[in-house]
Amino acid sequence: MSPMTAARPPFDESIVLQLALGDRALARRYLNTFVAMLPKYRSALSAAYESGDFAGLRDHAHQLAGAAAYCGALALNDAAKALDRAPDLEQRQDAATLVTGTLERIDEFLQLGLEHFD
Repeated sequence: MSPMTAARPPFDESIVLQLALGDRALARRYLNTFVAMLPKYRSALSAAYESGDFAGLRDHAHQLAGAAAYCGALALNDAAKALDRAPDLEQRQDAATLVTGTLERIDEFLQLGLEHFD
């Protein structure tokens, strides 16, 4: 299975609830902040890839993977980690595939409509 295949579900609410110590209102705030940041991550990843800034691309992917892990964005975490950990990213012909897969997982997560998480 390729690293870009959504092997895990896009969202596991138990993870963000655990971080929020079971407080659904706090979990909602965490998710709202994360959802609000996703378009910025999307733009930053795209810009870094298009400009050939592979160090920046890796940094953005690393930050996104961490945020996704805390918010229960499982498939997005997997994709961002694959991008962050790809060896010799600037030499890889599949860098575009890794970037595209991460952007697709961002879009998938945004489509969940978690800004209304209860």
